[in-house]
Amino acid sequence: MPVCPQSAHRLVLATSSDDLKAKRDRAILLLGFAAAMRRSEIAALDVADLEFSKRGLLVTVRRSKTDQTGEGQEIGIPFVPNAGLCAATAVRTWLDVAGITEGAVFRSFRLNRTMTPRRMNPGDIATLIKTVTAPSIRAEFGSCGWARPESSAVLSEAYTMREDGRSPVES
Repeated sequence: MPVCPQSAHRLVLATSSDDLKAKRDRAILLLGFAAAMRRSEIAALDVADLEFSKRGLLVTVRRSKTDQTGEGQEIGIPFVPNAGLCAATAVRTWLDVAGITEGAVFRSFRLNRTMTPRRMNPGDIATLIKTVTAPSIRAEFGSCGWARPESSAVLSEAYTMREDGRSPVES
């Protein structure tokens, strides 16, 4: 089954609660899907790595598995008409309601659902993905939790532009 926007929509529906943790989870899932980011890249994001503009969100990935020298890469995430599936809107909403203005973008929660200042780790993001994906759709996602582009009939524009070294979002 190819990865497509409907798959992202099913993941977002799994985080339909309106509490703070659900907003964080929604932002992680949508950002990971839209930008085809690895768990480690998502976990490493700081507020300073995000730049919002009228066209969307520019994410700077400082270091990744394929960029061991730390040259970094910018990924443009455009605003999309369906706000419920818009990664840029979800990240902005998460930061606003959580009151996060610096440091780690995605933070852990205690069992009582209160946020900690501790950065999430890639394992936390893997657990989130496993929790919200039903076994019937889990097969759509690669070992990192996101689409395996080579097996997908539908590639997101963000992924295609990332691979080409282009950015769809200008400041």
